[in-house]
Amino acid sequence: MIRIHLTPEDLAETRFAFSPVWEAVQSVEALMHPGKYVFHLPWIDQARGAVRDLDLEPLQALLSYPHGYRVDFVTPPPDGPYPDFEQELQRILATPSDIVRREVGLTYPDGDMPEAARAFVDDPQGSLRRLTETLHGYWDATLAEHWPRLRALLEGDVLYRAKRLALEGAEGLFGDIHPSVTWNDGVLTIDKRWEAEVEPGGRGLLLIPVAFSCPKCSVISDPPWQPTLVYTPRAIATLWDTERAPADGVLDELVGETRAAILRALEIPMTTTEMASRLGVTPGAVSQQLSVLRRAGVVDAHRSGRGVYSELTPLGQSLVGLLGG
Repeated sequence: MIRIHLTPEDLAETRFAFSPVWEAVQSVEALMHPGKYVFHLPWIDQARGAVRDLDLEPLQALLSYPHGYRVDFVTPPPDGPYPDFEQELQRILATPSDIVRREVGLTYPDGDMPEAARAFVDDPQGSLRRLTETLHGYWDATLAEHWPRLRALLEGDVLYRAKRLALEGAEGLFGDIHPSVTWNDGVLTIDKRWEAEVEPGGRGLLLIPVAFSCPKCSVISDPPWQPTLVYTPRAIATLWDTERAPADGVLDELVGETRAAILRALEIPMTTTEMASRLGVTPGAVSQQLSVLRRAGVVDAHRSGRGVYSELTPLGQSLVGLLGG
């Protein structure tokens, strides 16, 4: 078990962020173990062909963690809520050599490691340079075009959880974040194979929704990194949906097919552009229907970062729950 002891000061300093590098690194794991990432199979089928000419062996060696530990330096906790991919690569490149060697050693504690991993011990800085170059090419080939969709999903989840924290406190925030996570009397417990007692010491907890993290919940607890919890955002099962759901049920008859589809899509907050892409209609058409739904009191809108997100009001949630089918 990992137990993170959060004082009131830590809860006040708890923050959210999301990370393009986390998505890139975790998506490599999805390519390595597609059976564990069934929600991403449409993307996996496409990405396999795009990476044929890339040497992913060094990164895969760092992601094998045969003894249960995985290096943290390839996915450093973001230092801001909206990190830039290039800036994150520079943070990886700036990792001190002693940290690289120590974390690779923890991954392969018996010293029996593949040559691709040993290169990080023998030549940390050269290996980091080659790794960041590979990640850059991998991002361009597999994820750059999908980042707006991924970002909308992640921002929507952050908005949802920030509201839960504000209205219900820590119990509301952590209550549905992952089955392995429990909150009780100031202690956040994560069911893992190893034991750790983590005292953030007023630094707070960093929460990172990662679309490619499913099905597991990850923890960063070792210095020098900030204590971090990585979890799967809500509605991940619909991430790669490209077809509209068939119009059926009472809700469609009551409010119309397009408005019903919008209400169902708002399981998580979403931008107008993202919703238009999901439903196969123009942003203007979505905006027009959202105006009607806002006047009816079933949809509300909030700004988060650079986007304006629509979400269901309690009345809208009740409507979809009763009539949505």
